[in-house]
Amino acid sequence: MKKLREESNLRKTDTIDAMVLARISKDHFKQLMIEELERRIELDSLISRYKLYTRRIKTLKQWIKRDGWDYGLRDAVKLMERSKKDVAKRIIKAISSDAVYREACKMLGIKGDSIGLAILTAKLPLYLPLKRLKGILGLIPNRNRGRYDHELRRCIADFAIALYINAKKC
Repeated sequence: MKKLREESNLRKTDTIDAMVLARISKDHFKQLMIEELERRIELDSLISRYKLYTRRIKTLKQWIKRDGWDYGLRDAVKLMERSKKDVAKRIIKAISSDAVYREACKMLGIKGDSIGLAILTAKLPLYLPLKRLKGILGLIPNRNRGRYDHELRRCIADFAIALYINAKKC
């Protein structure tokens, strides 16, 4: 859109954007949709793998702590943590080109290696108005009687904890 506006020396307004969109052929729209879907599928699989590693590591650590016996699980935890870091790097690399992620990192003063922020920017439906987002995340007390996206709420809590820990270190 921006490139087409610049080529035609036009300002950014809604009517001009509508005219520019009308000039784009249907074939190019299909191409954009397919690329976005492929990117989305790849990100979703990486995010689900990251969450799986997180849950399994937490469970294994609880077993080690509760039983007092190692059973060789510490080595498994170390391997899983290494795999989890690799997946986190791949998620951040995939989303680092996203303008929303970069702007959020700049606003929050994060270097650009926050997995929590990367997952939030990938999963949050940012096209919705703020009031609707608050409802989806359960940030309006008793509005939906407990019906909100618990997974996204957990992501926000994890990200807030990471921010707090990093702020305490400084």
